[in-house]
Amino acid sequence: MHVSSIAHLFYRINPLRIREILKFMGSERAQKVERLLDFGSESAGGMIRTTFWKFDGDLTVKEAYNQLFQKTPKPEAVVVTNGNEKFIGTFYTKDLLDSDSLALLKDIVSEKKFVYPNVGINNLIAIFSKYNLRILPVVDKDKKPIGVVRIDAILEKIEERIKTTNEFI
Repeated sequence: MHVSSIAHLFYRINPLRIREILKFMGSERAQKVERLLDFGSESAGGMIRTTFWKFDGDLTVKEAYNQLFQKTPKPEAVVVTNGNEKFIGTFYTKDLLDSDSLALLKDIVSEKKFVYPNVGINNLIAIFSKYNLRILPVVDKDKKPIGVVRIDAILEKIEERIKTTNEFI
């Protein structure tokens, strides 16, 4: 189970039970879950997937394609970073087919949008809606990617609000 999925479940559990459960997890995994819980369930940091695809921007399209071709499942989108692991942008894997095989990934980035972990759900909904996004990288203060918020997490939050308020946002 993804760390982010565990954190999402923990938002619904009594805090005293959370401590008991964390004791049974490995210390590294428990620390990751606790870090996500610190952000809160209504923020980008609380909704991120900490496992995501990330490539250096100096890779060629052909090199990226070869790496992606060997893996399953194939990611829908990939985060691109520079040599210092700082965020450059994202590209959708379907766009690799239309790109020059010798082009560098940093040159085919299609989205440069990102958010910080403290951005709230209302702002996330607005960003996803305005730019028709499928994923949105979340970066730390140094602009290093720490995860991605996926559209399914946004839709799940909207669904929860509809169920609890019986109205649309």
